[in-house]
Amino acid sequence: MASAIGLVSLLAWIALKPINQKNGFNRKFIATELSMLKAVEKDDIVIGIAGATGYHIYFKTKDPATLWVTDRNLENGKYITLSVPNNQRIASAFYTVVDSPTVHIMAGNGPAVIKADLNGGASSIKKFPTAVFTRAVVIGPNSYVFRGFDTTKKRVGQIFIKGNPFTGELVREKNITDKGKDAAGITTDGYLNYDAKTSLLTYSSYYRNQFFCLDTNLNLIYTGHTIDTVSTFQVEAGQVGTKITNTSPARTINSKSRVANGKLYIISKVAR
Repeated sequence: MASAIGLVSLLAWIALKPINQKNGFNRKFIATELSMLKAVEKDDIVIGIAGATGYHIYFKTKDPATLWVTDRNLENGKYITLSVPNNQRIASAFYTVVDSPTVHIMAGNGPAVIKADLNGGASSIKKFPTAVFTRAVVIGPNSYVFRGFDTTKKRVGQIFIKGNPFTGELVREKNITDKGKDAAGITTDGYLNYDAKTSLLTYSSYYRNQFFCLDTNLNLIYTGHTIDTVSTFQVEAGQVGTKITNTSPARTINSKSRVANGKLYIISKVAR
């Protein structure tokens, strides 16, 4: 028993060592207290916020055909059923964005873009883009930006693609993504956001301290770095058997991110 406890303690220490070590910077924390306005229990099926209006908040569920909606006080919750096919391929990976009364559902494994109506109208389903994608944002009524695979070239990395599923238009990035030895886009994985106020896209890396900003035509505006000093990718990827996966432990530097009114907010996993 003592040996088992010692082994577990050693493994925990090794796992936490990169997190607890000093990285050569000092982070300043804003001494602002937040107060909780309202809290309610949710069903397990509800997994994220999909959009909001001046009167309602819309929540994504595990079912692409179902939304949960409440008022701004998180009261009077109810489920809304959309005219969306709930097949396994769509449900396996999808993004939902509500821009009332339109609901955009971007199914990465389809690949497909679905436009539904909150009021029960007919939905439109377009098989788009040409290959599977892992990130997607809405930048206009019929305009989207994806991070996905490029079927026009023989490479396994992912790139940024802008497109309109109703016209078939596709615009691919030009030498923005640092693919290097990346496999299937794992090393360069990150979080894609769009800020309607500035009409700019941001992409923050999961595994190093880099983020960059693009315009809606996928032109690079600038590249920036978060305050921490981790400048190299903290994960390696490659082929294991028939699958492409990470071949080293992954250390997340930046977690989820959001943009609002010209500001980028990142959940950092590096304390100092």
